[in-house]
Parts: sequence; C-alpha cells; structure tokens
Amino acid sequence: MLGYQRRRNRCAVERWRQWLGIITARLLHRFLRTRWRRRWHSHHERFAECRFITALAGTNDTVAAYAGIVDYRPFAESDPGLDVSALGGRGNFGTQRIYTSANPMPRADRAGTNESNRDNRLEGSGHDGFAEGQIRWLLPLLDGTHNRIGNLHDRGGTAPPPIRAGLIRGQAEIFTRDLSVADEGQTQSFATFGGRLNLSFDTRDNELNPTRGILLQTGVSADPGWADDGDSWWTLEGEASGFAPLPLGQSFLRRLVIGAGLWTIDTPSWDEAPDGTITHRPPPFDGAKLGGFDHLRAYSFNRFNDRAAWHFTLELRAMPDFDPEIRLPYIGSIGIVWWLVVLFTEIGRVAPEWNPETFIDDPRMDIGLGLRALVFGGLLRGDLAYGDEGVGLKFMVGHAF
Repeated sequence: MLGYQRRRNRCAVERWRQWLGIITARLLHRFLRTRWRRRWHSHHERFAECRFITALAGTNDTVAAYAGIVDYRPFAESDPGLDVSALGGRGNFGTQRIYTSANPMPRADRAGTNESNRDNRLEGSGHDGFAEGQIRWLLPLLDGTHNRIGNLHDRGGTAPPPIRAGLIRGQAEIFTRDLSVADEGQTQSFATFGGRLNLSFDTRDNELNPTRGILLQTGVSADPGWADDGDSWWTLEGEASGFAPLPLGQSFLRRLVIGAGLWTIDTPSWDEAPDGTITHRPPPFDGAKLGGFDHLRAYSFNRFNDRAAWHFTLELRAMPDFDPEIRLPYIGSIGIVWWLVVLFTEIGRVAPEWNPETFIDDPRMDIGLGLRALVFGGLLRGDLAYGDEGVGLKFMVGHAF
C-alpha cells in the first residue's frame, strides 16, 4: 500500500553478465513485492485475476523463484467487492546491500540516518525471501453501495469529484520476510512476521492515469515478535495524493496533469537507550525508510531508515498527442496505448522522532525526468533523478503515487 539497489554500469563484458543476473532477479523481486498486489487493468475492465509461477538464475550465483495469485474474487457473482491475493518468493543473490549498523551504535556513526554517509552499509551475498497474504474489501458505502466492482470512472466536467463519488476500501494483510547479508566474513540476518490493516478513500477518475480526484490512505503495521529475533514493533502511517488537470497551451499535448503526494510514518514502539541500543524497531527494509522506486528516487534502495519519516513529491505529467510504434526483433510491434513525459521533484527526511520541526531541518531532495507507457496492459515506468549523492535510474511498474 503506502507506500533494492541502484546498479552502476560496468565496462567489462563479464561484469555485465554478472550484474545482469542481479538486475533481473532483484527487479522482479521488488516488482512482485510492491506492484503485483495492485490491479493492472484499466477502469473499463470488470476485473482481472492473475496467477503466476516463475523462476530465474544468473551467472553470479543468483537463483530465485516466485509464485502467487492476485485479485482472486471468491464471491465474484454475489459480491465482487472482495478480492484475495497471495504472494511468495525466495532468492539467493550474489550482491545485497543494506544500510544498517551494529546495535548499539551512537547516532553520529549509525548507518541509514539522514546525516549518514552512503558508504556506511553492509554489502555482500545473501538471501531474501518473503510471503504475504491479503484480503481487500470494498465497503458498501458512498459509490461502493452500487459500484461493487470498484471501477474508477470519469464523471466529466472540470470540478473535483464529489465526496459521494468516493470508494472506501479496507485491507488486511499478513506478511513475513527474512533477509541476510554476508559482509567481510560476518553474516547479518533480519526477519519480520506480522500484519497490516489499511483503509483508503479514493475519488480518482482512473487508477492508471488519474486526471482529477484524491486518494487518502492510512494504515498500521505490527510484528508481535513472532520472527526469529523476537523483537516486537509497530508503525502508523498515512498518505495523501491529489490530481488536477491543467490548461493545454500546446496542441501537441493530449493531456496535462499536476499531481502531488505526501507520505509520513512513525514507529511509536521505538525504544532507544542512552548507549544507543535500539529495540522494538522494524528491520531496515521496513518501516520509516526512504530511497528506491517511490520515495527519493535518486537514492539507493532503503538508503535512509530511522524511527520516523516524511516525503513530498510533485509531478507534472504530460501526455503527447501521438503514440509511437516500436518494433522489436522476434516480438514485433509493441502496442503503446498512451505514454507520459513526467517532470518531478521530491523532498523528504528520516528522523529520530515524529516532529515537523525536525523534518524541515536539512531534508534530502532530488529532481528528475520520467517516462510512462501503457504497454501489454501494464504501466511501465522509468525515472532518472538527481540528488546530492548522484544520479539514480529506476525502472518499475505503476506510478510512484
């Protein structure tokens, strides 16, 4: 709902082969964990169920396998507003990177904080596995009273959609994940096993390409201590995004939309002792983290992690008035339904406490240019962003917000 590594080019052919295995495996891994739960279909389709099993291997000892079923509607005829998803996968990777330090560690030397050095991290081979099950239900309220499929649709006009046009969804999820990194002969392991409850309110006119409306989301995540380390934690987060069309000043544009998104999270269970020992915190790949596909795209995945975080992004999405035709060997023509050119900027920060005054003190920022294309029923995304630690190039499915 709310809401792993930038790869740099290598000159040698053999290194390209090794990194290609990592890129393919890790991209698929992140894609499954973050995007398969979201429906790919446009708002004109009734609903789309997806089942898949896939495996892959690379030349750098990378091996991974995944399986899942997404948007299965067990009561499609009587109540299509309820859908179930289940995903799982595990892989061994030649290179993993995670920004964390020994515990205890003084804040000034701790990895992942807003002031930390990007070279302060663990890096090496390891495994990464996850499993999650999710139930999502469209509440019979507002537009969901008669629109049980939950289609988003454009009601025309220029005014924002009224409150009565909104859809309210509840979501319950159980998850587990374990990750290890072997760095300089020592193996660090992280694990979590818990659940999430989310609630959303949606008045957008389209899920894949909204032009107006808002999406409000709130959620609580908790691990009672069921994982191997036995450390319990819980987080509270919220997200708001909105979209509005802009006047078209140029004839070569079909549509021009401005979108804004705000996300914040806190870890009330966080307990930090005077010597720097931290307990009741999420692992560094969960909770209050920035950097990656959606939040601060110029930075490495999970580059920043702490007790609390906030993130704001602004995007200008322009839809050109022509659709290019691309032909590839052995594949033929790739049918691009529509595409977008996106200018974006982001600002955000992790912090040792949830405090607006702390959030605005020396935040991280980036600017970037992106492309989106609706191809084969899925929205493909490529973003190139620049921040104070360099340039980040991310490829993913779906919008950042």
